[in-house]
Amino acid sequence: MNQIVMVFWEFLSIFGSFIFWIIVTVLSVIVFLFSSKRIKKKMLWFISTVLPSVILSRFITEIIKMIFKISRPCIGPECPITYSFPSGHATVIFAAVTVISLNYKNWRITTLMTVFAVLVALSRLMLGLHRLEDIFVGSIIGIIVAVLVRRTYENYQRKIKEII
Repeated sequence: MNQIVMVFWEFLSIFGSFIFWIIVTVLSVIVFLFSSKRIKKKMLWFISTVLPSVILSRFITEIIKMIFKISRPCIGPECPITYSFPSGHATVIFAAVTVISLNYKNWRITTLMTVFAVLVALSRLMLGLHRLEDIFVGSIIGIIVAVLVRRTYENYQRKIKEII
């Protein structure tokens, strides 16, 4: 594969990294702590939905990996020793993108973010680190977890408003 194309896929892969989303969330918390009340209100949904979606979806993915123990495809100079099924990167990017899209409820943003998530998931396939079924199942897990986290957040918000 062309070196430039390889760098492109490697770059996209970063956005599906669990560490990337933890860093984004930590930075969001820092901004939240030092922001005005108006900004805090807007950021609270992000911190309250994205972080749990990413952590929970990744946790579920790791459990499934330990149950199925499916080796990664051995394509390229190195053969990773970690398990392949389901893709953690696909799970994380789809969890984050889904929960963000559910907040904005704008078809243009949702379409753009979905295309981006698909490209990030495909990067794992293009880099020879996953099979199609790995990224497909990972994507589904991420979407389901994000929807459940978002519903839980909405129910929690309603209960708080009832109390106040």
